[in-house]
Amino acid sequence: MNRYNYMDTKLGTLISHAQDGNIKLAIDEAKIELPKLSDNEEKEYCENFLQRFTVENKSLCYKDDPILDKVISIFEDYWRHAMITDNTELSNDASLVSNIKNSFPECSNSIAADEIFDSLSCLLESKGYYSLFGRTIPYLDMLIWRKEETDNRHIELIDSSVDVQVKKLSDFISLGWMGFSTLNIIYVGGWAVNKIIHAVMPAWDNIDEEYFSTRLITHEAQHCSDYLRFPNIQPTDLEYRAKLTEIYYAKRIKGVILKKIESEAQENGQGPHSKASYRIISQLKEQVDIHDCIKNDKYDSLNELVHDLFISDSKAKKEEFA
Repeated sequence: MNRYNYMDTKLGTLISHAQDGNIKLAIDEAKIELPKLSDNEEKEYCENFLQRFTVENKSLCYKDDPILDKVISIFEDYWRHAMITDNTELSNDASLVSNIKNSFPECSNSIAADEIFDSLSCLLESKGYYSLFGRTIPYLDMLIWRKEETDNRHIELIDSSVDVQVKKLSDFISLGWMGFSTLNIIYVGGWAVNKIIHAVMPAWDNIDEEYFSTRLITHEAQHCSDYLRFPNIQPTDLEYRAKLTEIYYAKRIKGVILKKIESEAQENGQGPHSKASYRIISQLKEQVDIHDCIKNDKYDSLNELVHDLFISDSKAKKEEFA
């Protein structure tokens, strides 16, 4: 079971809830499905998922480096408690920040969370690790890796183009809260900042080039373009436009992308991905039979609709940000 076929298993709904950070719904789903499972891999996953959120299982700890072990332990505790308790976001965030300041003298004099994370990142860098701290809605996040390599690309998009630098990140130690919540079935595949696309390579290793170029590079290049054209664009709008771009440019994997977007669509989702996916699927279903398109591999009308939706959104955004 992996990030591309989980939606075809009996655990698709569970993992979609976990990916959205809605662990309480995911736990309920796991308890319902577990007694019915006959597939050993699915059963083991379900059991491990329930164990992660019902016991203090320090699964990510990295015992040969005390500093790294402590950082991971602090974030793992924060993720688990933030996901399964009714504490407010402010309370959970404050507890995490306090634990970091109390555990690392290098961070003790910082006040703002961004400053604390910068100090923590510098500390890890001194130990030979790359890291990223911040918020991946709805939780504060942490990714840690060891290796990077870089190349440059020019990307043509639906109504724009952009030159980007691609940083390929590998040898990961932490894949963030989404990796934690889904047992590393789903996690952030990459992100874009200042025309630099950061590619989380464990998500793309041994994957066909079209997956990498369309699902990551084209998606994140659309983000880069939109950051420049529409400053302060909302996260759900950002994801809506990038997912439309994915669908439009995908060829052989178009059906897979549509299934993925449909599987993560949630009208009341906690994160921008699930909300954007719901908007796309709702709009497409009003005018085309998505499943018929996939079954018969016929996408002309769907491609035209996706193009029109994107252009219409660009027009609205130009007026909004004029």
